Amino acid sequence: VISNNEKINTSLKSLFKEDYEIIIAESLNQGQRLIAQRQLDFLIINSPLPDGSGYNIAMDNGNRIPTIILVGQRNYEDVYYKLSNYGVITISKPARKDLVIQAVRMLETARGVSSKKPSNKSLAERLMESKRINLAKMLLMADEHITEDEAHKYIVNKAMNLRLSKLEIAEKIIKKYHKGV
Repeated sequence: VISNNEKINTSLKSLFKEDYEIIIAESLNQGQRLIAQRQLDFLIINSPLPDGSGYNIAMDNGNRIPTIILVGQRNYEDVYYKLSNYGVITISKPARKDLVIQAVRMLETARGVSSKKPSNKSLAERLMESKRINLAKMLLMADEHITEDEAHKYIVNKAMNLRLSKLEIAEKIIKKYHKGV
């Protein structure tokens, strides 16, 4: 975790203490040293930091270390569009705990599959479909203030009612909440 906010650091430690060793860097410089010295499962950046926004460290590491960046609502759209191509998940602050947990679960899933280097196109397509559906669920959770289970049921029911695939429904949801994606 790269963050100089004690409240967020304490919250993240309590959320993930059972599953991960949480290491806190309170500046980008400390974070860079930590990344160079250790093998990390995930990177969570709480932007801004005393020595910068954290966007560059997210871009530099997002493709090899699953990364989440927490940003203010005012900057969310710009940061999302800037970092999504690097595989970075952007979450608007104040972030709900269940949304952060969901994002980490998505990264766990993506890391588990991507580390096996998909050897055929159908596996890669299934991974992409899963990522898009999970992104749509996260958007529904954040914007409609519903649970993950409710978001899942919404996508499944909408797909059945409209006789479309879950991916097609997910793409419609993503377009609704993120025009131009």
